[in-house]
Amino acid sequence: MRIDITNKEYRLLVDMFEIADWVLHSYRSDSPEETKGYRDLQQKLYALSREAGMEDLIRYDAELGQNIITEEYEEQSGYMSFIEDYENDHFWEELISRLADRDLTVQEGLESLNNMSVKERLEKLLVLEEKYAREFEENGIANLKLHEDFQLEDRSR
Repeated sequence: MRIDITNKEYRLLVDMFEIADWVLHSYRSDSPEETKGYRDLQQKLYALSREAGMEDLIRYDAELGQNIITEEYEEQSGYMSFIEDYENDHFWEELISRLADRDLTVQEGLESLNNMSVKERLEKLLVLEEKYAREFEENGIANLKLHEDFQLEDRSR
């Protein structure tokens, strides 16, 4: 198979690979075997940088044994703004969802919750999620407090 793309499209594809790489690896310190196919394809694409006139944006790092994007590429490309937007939205959605789920379990009790219809459970969750969404939209985390007996560990020693 052969795909013809312009240099501009190549650049967009590199952005997409960087976004995908962030999703696959940013939370890990290793490179898991299950993502090897993605990494190999990324390297194959990055190896075409000279042909695309982007050798100043993607270079081969002999120490790492792979093609990597340069600082210049990171500065010129806007792909990180997509990642930051996603992470910000995901943070609030996940926080709201987990707090609402926790509170519903406390309010209703686990047994009652397990006997509840899916529709009823979702309706009750939605009420709690909307309450948290309004609060966080208005105040961010300013009013978020941990239980009184929570103590930060003294790590200064």
